[in-house]
Amino acid sequence: MALVLTIVCCAADVSAQAGATAGAQLSADERDRLGKEEFQKGSDAYGDARYLDALAHFERAFELSGRPTLHYNIALVHDRLRHDEAALEHYEAFANTVGDSPILSQVRARAHAIRQALEDRAKDQELARSEAREQALQESLRSQSAAPATPDHAKRRSPWFWVGIGVAVAAVGAGAAVGIALSRGDESAPRSDFGGATQTLTLGH
Repeated sequence: MALVLTIVCCAADVSAQAGATAGAQLSADERDRLGKEEFQKGSDAYGDARYLDALAHFERAFELSGRPTLHYNIALVHDRLRHDEAALEHYEAFANTVGDSPILSQVRARAHAIRQALEDRAKDQELARSEAREQALQESLRSQSAAPATPDHAKRRSPWFWVGIGVAVAAVGAGAAVGIALSRGDESAPRSDFGGATQTLTLGH
């Protein structure tokens, strides 16, 4: 199968090269005549809403004749197909190469509208990407800060729950002992706003 595809591709390349060579050997009048034929085929296809066919014929007509006015026809087809970048390119090429035309102002207006639409679309896409990055960051922060909670009834069933209670009772007893010792005249310990000794207990997380 790969061999067949390779042979077909090579044959197509040879055919295209032969066509290009033959086109290069044509006289200017002959190229212009063939260009007009392609233009007429493109116009017929455009009238039938066969836009891809029309585009191929108009591009071929431009290759043969080199007439800058064909930029307008190519732009029209791209515009119909919503190929905004290509349409803008050919509208601008028409405006820049055709010195005087009754449709020049319309072409420039359409080119301006497409350019503005492309700029607005680019801004919207960049805003959407920025919002997506921000949302992903916020979700990441929430997932990092959220710890799985253990239900109270599960804690009570766990033996470590009762161990924790014992440790807490012991800590309360130790704290009471420290308070008693300080109340007996240990004035060197720092005091809090509430008058008792300031103790900082660091618990493991």
